Amino acid sequence: MTILGRTSFQRVVQQVNSGSASVTPGAATTGITVTVTIPVAGSLVGDVVDVSAPAAIGNLTMSGEVTAAGTVTVKFANVTAGSLTAPAGVYKAVTYTLSGDVA
Repeated sequence: MTILGRTSFQRVVQQVNSGSASVTPGAATTGITVTVTIPVAGSLVGDVVDVSAPAAIGNLTMSGEVTAAGTVTVKFANVTAGSLTAPAGVYKAVTYTLSGDVA
């Protein structure tokens, strides 16, 4: 489905929530995933999540998931052969509750 303009967005997305937290993710060695949480009031398990970092995260992969109502868990995975550390700072999360109109 292509979303063109505000009307299409509003038909597909029922609710948008956002939150942020100052976190220090720590080091992730090869094959290890490090997690941090961000409170996002109104978010629900199953929502779509966008996460942003305060700076480039290099070769780490980062994903977000609503793991409980109001809580987004951000996962940093290291797929390299060394130890990597995500930058400390304010991470932001936005969640989208989709309507039944999504194909």
